[in-house]
Amino acid sequence: MAAVHPVRVGAATLASAGLIVSGAQLLTANQALASQTAPTALRMPASPAPAAMPSPWMPTTPLPSASAKATLVYATTDVRVRASATTASAIVGVLPRGGHVGTRGASVNGWTPVNYQGTNAWISSDYLSRTKPATSTGSNGSSGSGSSGSSTPTSSWAALTANGSSGLSGLRPSAKRIVNRTITAFPQIRTIYGIRADSMADHPSGHAVDLMLPRGSGDAALGQQIAAYFRAHAQELGVQYIMYNKQIWNISRDSEGWRAVADRGSETANHMDHVHITTIWD
Repeated sequence: MAAVHPVRVGAATLASAGLIVSGAQLLTANQALASQTAPTALRMPASPAPAAMPSPWMPTTPLPSASAKATLVYATTDVRVRASATTASAIVGVLPRGGHVGTRGASVNGWTPVNYQGTNAWISSDYLSRTKPATSTGSNGSSGSGSSGSSTPTSSWAALTANGSSGLSGLRPSAKRIVNRTITAFPQIRTIYGIRADSMADHPSGHAVDLMLPRGSGDAALGQQIAAYFRAHAQELGVQYIMYNKQIWNISRDSEGWRAVADRGSETANHMDHVHITTIWD
């Protein structure tokens, strides 16, 4: 709307219109017109505040976990644990008879996915059961679990001696545990050397054993399997370090894995025909 401006009318204009006014009247009229101001500008009503957007829908109860509950299974015999579901894959350890692991799901093509020593692995389903197998006993009536010096049948130690083993009498308890576990987990090992003269204290003190491979360096796969097994069970069995195939692993340097050692000139000196294990001092 256009603003209204006061109009000042002169006396001559009024006279020409036939109106005669005095000077005082003219001034009063102009003052009245000047006192009028422009009308107040129209005010638009304020827009209403936008309504708050609704929060995204959230479930009132937690969604179910995608992982299936693990089932405990037992080894019906000493069985190899593999990195994948095939006999061509790497062996990550051996589950002894009666040992148990948790599954990671249903079997696939005859292989069961398991959690072994904190690692995803596979075991042939043919050697697993949901029922723990009965514990066998030896000729002296003791358990054959191989967990301590007195739990392995005397005949097993006698068989080792009969096959040429030496230095087993007088081994320290930690070294005896290695022999016992070897008897149960790796029965193919028939010769073990323990106490003997040496420049290092491991063997003379009864804290070290040499697990001789049946075919020497020709049993490389078995040697790797044994070395991996005792590394995986080092805490349980008191293993300090392992040497095999010109390599060494030490529990105090576990993060470094297997480390190469200098060539010593022969298969035996390079630990290629046997697995050397030194245990903690006890």
